[in-house]
This record gives sequence, structure tokens and C-alpha cells, in this order.
Amino acid sequence: MSDLSDFGGGVNHDHPNPEDDVNQYLSQWLRGDGRTIFWDRKKTYGNGTFSVTTRRRPDLLIQSRHRNYVVEVKRAKDSANVHDGAEQVFQYWRDLVNGDATYTVRGSDVEIDAVLLATRHSVEGHLFHNWNKKDVRRSGRSDSAERAVQFGQIPKIEHATTETLIRVLHRFASAYDDNANVGVGGLLSSALDGDEPHIDTADPAALFYTSGWSTADGERVQNWDYIPWYLND
Repeated sequence: MSDLSDFGGGVNHDHPNPEDDVNQYLSQWLRGDGRTIFWDRKKTYGNGTFSVTTRRRPDLLIQSRHRNYVVEVKRAKDSANVHDGAEQVFQYWRDLVNGDATYTVRGSDVEIDAVLLATRHSVEGHLFHNWNKKDVRRSGRSDSAERAVQFGQIPKIEHATTETLIRVLHRFASAYDDNANVGVGGLLSSALDGDEPHIDTADPAALFYTSGWSTADGERVQNWDYIPWYLND
């Protein structure tokens, strides 16, 4: 866990808005292990920044040794915020697929592999709060899902409402462009593979669908990738 010096200790801090609070929390979790985090704007308590050629701007950019992701961060106290985030993620994804968005870090273009939705609960492996069983952890998998787990396409288990939201994003993306090389999904964690769901014990992971990718036999696949990938080797 990082100490306060990571956020610019000893200088006058900006006053974070509520969403920045979640950005800070996720950045603290994400930094290290081959990951570098960039924000959409400069803050004294933040990280470096990225640029994008569109007016629409996600909150974070994750650079890792294997893949790069842009992330829309939402507060999950109100589920409507998460629903709004899903729509924004689709818009960022569409900008990339259409060639309208170019992301730049330190003067160099960055190829984006997937656009992800995140909340504070991403560390625990889900996107919505679970008050009144809003986003319960499933108790098992179907036979086809178990096969997908074995191929590393999905985690061992998922939370029901988060699973549904991500699959709906997949369907919209596939309907829009069935040959896209940019993925769309959610920022989750290794808690879905059995790790303790805590910032100190769970590794960041991305669950996303890329409609233009396929297996050797032509089946469309989902991707369950730790960030970076070698963490689950």
C-alpha cells in the first residue's frame, strides 16, 4: 500500500471532487507491478496525464507491459451512475473503433486495447454496490461457462449484476462492429479467482470482449486478463 507521499505530500493539495476520491483509491491500487497510471487532468495529488483528440475523455489510462486500457470511473452509491458510465464507455469505445480518438502519453501515441468501466468496488470484483443484494456473488457456473474459465476467457465466478452489464456492453459492441480490434468491458480483480477482495491482496484484472478477435476455430472469445497478464501465470 502506498504512503501519502505518492499523492504529493508536502504541497498544497487540490480539493478532490467525489469522483476524484475514487480515482485516487483505484490509482493507489493500480500503480506498480508493471503498471503506470495517467489521469485526464493534472492534480497535485494525482498522477501524470494523458491527452486524447476527442472532447469525450475517460478518467484514467493504464499502461502495462502487455496491454493498455482507458477507464471510466464512477461512484457506485447510486446505480444510475454506473449505468451512465456504461453508456460513456461505449462512446469512448466507438470513438476508438471509428478512428476518431487518439490517445497520447508523454508525446507518444498509445494503442488502446480495451475501454473499461470501474468503480470503487472493482477491487472486490464487481461494479455495483451490494446493498440489499444488488450485485450478489454467483454460487456457480454453467458447463459452458466452466469451459470458458478453463480457457481463461472469464473468471472462476462473477457478481450477477456486473456480469449482466458487461455482457450487454459486449452485445452492443458486437452489433455495432463485429470486427473491432478494441475491447469493451470492466475493471475487476483477482478476487473473482479466489483472492481476498482487498486493495492489498487482490490484483487488478480486465474482463472485456473484442469482437474482431477469435480463436483458431473461429469462436468469438471474451478475455480475462490480469493487468499485466503475467500476474496470473
